[in-house]
Amino acid sequence: TAGSMPEATRAPARGGVAVDTVDDHGERAVAGASDDDAKTVTSLESIEGLDVAGGLTRVLGKRDLYERLLSQFLKGPESQTVETVRQLLVQGDGEAAMRAAHSLKGVAGTLGAGELQQRAAALESMLKESSDLKALEPLLESVDGELARLLSALANALDAPKPALSAAPAVSATAVDWEAA
Repeated sequence: TAGSMPEATRAPARGGVAVDTVDDHGERAVAGASDDDAKTVTSLESIEGLDVAGGLTRVLGKRDLYERLLSQFLKGPESQTVETVRQLLVQGDGEAAMRAAHSLKGVAGTLGAGELQQRAAALESMLKESSDLKALEPLLESVDGELARLLSALANALDAPKPALSAAPAVSATAVDWEAA
């Protein structure tokens, strides 16, 4: 019965294409997932400082959403936070600089980038006390170094071509023999 099956086996078909299963060794697998999907999973999980499991938990396990958020992070305003903070401080807008650091902290936390989140939190905290660019520069360099490293690793991991949804065989939830699974 459904109540006695492992959690992953009972997961619904994702987009009518892939069905989560548990193999004979208790390992989670995604039936219908392509080799490119598996490479992206491996690539993301090998990025130092990126807690993929934690990030997925924050988006309710929605892998497509998580990868889309990571892609948006690569191109979004948070990827330019250090330069933005510098510009805002030169313009005398310490409040906006603090908000930019706060935004980076939040996005990093959501994505599971713990080290970047901690550095952004330190920057935000320091900005509450000072808007002196010269005094903040060592911390800005620290944030910038971690941000650049993470962005580079993400760009490499997400570079794998994604197969078109229509190219994968469709699996209907009713076509799956849940008792045999």
